[in-house]
Amino acid sequence: MKKFFAVLLVILAGAMPLRADDAADVKAVILKSWTLFAKGDFAEALPLFTKDYRGSYRGKVGYEQAKWMFLGMDGKHPEEFYLFVGWAFKLECYGGTELTPEEVEECRTEARKAMKDPRSVKKYEKDAAEMNAGFRKWAENMLKTHKFISVKVNGDSAVAEFECKFEDNGGFSKSGSVRLRRENGVWRICGDKYE
Repeated sequence: MKKFFAVLLVILAGAMPLRADDAADVKAVILKSWTLFAKGDFAEALPLFTKDYRGSYRGKVGYEQAKWMFLGMDGKHPEEFYLFVGWAFKLECYGGTELTPEEVEECRTEARKAMKDPRSVKKYEKDAAEMNAGFRKWAENMLKTHKFISVKVNGDSAVAEFECKFEDNGGFSKSGSVRLRRENGVWRICGDKYE
């Protein structure tokens, strides 16, 4: 019986640090996403997100829209850029959250046509570069000024709340939160809200 309790004690002692490290692991995923964004490695950040991710832009960006945006900003994926812009236009003007299959095909067709015109290629490259630079600047600021307020882990779900400062707008503070879910032992971002 003493051996059983000794083994149980060793197992429990070994398991406790795993739970204690969850908060650090959650923070590490968030910081890794911001670091990849700051470097402009947007597509490399995609595996850090769940396939059912929802967040950012008015809470309506899903995984597919994030993928279009991340790929489109590299200056080599005009179809994805057009898809993201088409989706954002529909959201702003009509309140829709998803593109229909017909709209997706229409955006892809328009992108293919546009990329045959050198002026459109230059415009896409310019727009993608500007969007890329803006997103990188945002991420650099997040890395420099963030302060985690709390990290709450509940089993395979976690929420991290943070504050940050934006110097270019008079040094005002903003807050936000990132929701994560552990899938097959790996923490991934499933939602976020930046205020």
